[in-house]
Amino acid sequence: MGPPVGVVHVVRDGALWFAASSSDWKVRHVDARPEVSVTVPVRRGGLLVHVAPIPPATITFRATGHVVPATDAPADVRTALLRGLDTSGAEGRGALVLVRLVPHGEFLTYGVGVSLATMRDTERARGRVLVR
Repeated sequence: MGPPVGVVHVVRDGALWFAASSSDWKVRHVDARPEVSVTVPVRRGGLLVHVAPIPPATITFRATGHVVPATDAPADVRTALLRGLDTSGAEGRGALVLVRLVPHGEFLTYGVGVSLATMRDTERARGRVLVR
């Protein structure tokens, strides 16, 4: 497992997209083994978050990943992710690619839509939603 990575993403047509370098460990992993697991932390807000350590809620899902050269990705996805970023001069860091993750199975949630008190009961804090 690599270090945690903050990722800017966009959702289009039921897929989650993000941009990366073709040499990044996560891109090499998706290219070699397209079946991946994704966990997205969901920050909790409110005043209590400043007083007590509140664990984030999470959404986890399985997905099939596709590595797509940036030039081959849909124009609206490129625009949303890159926002005019000049991608020239990336020599030595690998080519810019976009990764498309298509969820399947179920979304597994923890702490989504429940109170902080309910999060203490792991059975009640968990949920499952079928991916459509």
